[in-house]
Amino acid sequence: MSEVFPPKSDDADLIAKLEDEVLALEIENHKLQQRLRENEYDRKALLDIQKLANVGTWRLNHLTYSVKMSDKLAAMLGIDGEAITQWDDFINALDPSAELAIKQQLHNVFVDGGSTTFEHVVTRADGSTLYVRHHCETLLNGIGQPLNSIGLMLDVTQDKVKAAQLEVLSNKDELTNLYNRRKMNQALHKETTECLTNGLPLSTIILDLDLFKQVNDRFATISAMKCWCVCRRKFKIV
Repeated sequence: MSEVFPPKSDDADLIAKLEDEVLALEIENHKLQQRLRENEYDRKALLDIQKLANVGTWRLNHLTYSVKMSDKLAAMLGIDGEAITQWDDFINALDPSAELAIKQQLHNVFVDGGSTTFEHVVTRADGSTLYVRHHCETLLNGIGQPLNSIGLMLDVTQDKVKAAQLEVLSNKDELTNLYNRRKMNQALHKETTECLTNGLPLSTIILDLDLFKQVNDRFATISAMKCWCVCRRKFKIV
């Protein structure tokens, strides 16, 4: 029967060291698994946010100039996201007529890194248009070359439509649909500034309806406003 000798102190130290290293690796592996779960949660949360906020994302690899867009962005643009994998095709899909302008907006951030935000129009595959707020951020490698760019596009079409409606309401009289004094003052200031800057002549015509107050007092405001509308058509006032 062979005799079992107790481990030497050097062997015991080596075993203890290996056990410590294994434990450290297990702890690190646990941390990595936790980060992966957190990243997966963040990814799913981002997808949910994109669905609610009408936001789409894209990622550009500067080594291959291949682009990957989110399903939400492809749906926003009305295109097949899997069919468009190259950067030039992606930019052309945003708006063929504004391809160069969009590239110029992104050029500096591609070269120097950092981020930029701008707004532009997107022409969808069916011919309809979207107004988007476009944010792009570029990550550089250790020697300052562009590595990846990440873009986020927010559909602000409804905001633009509402803003335009509010602009009309704030500038026009509700009954006559004529521009109000606020709008007239803005237009006069703009035209005066332009004429003074360029040395152009400027003429102003002021129309006054005689005894109009009597019409207003006798036939009430609605009839008076109808009278204004008739005058507008006669004089072709915009």
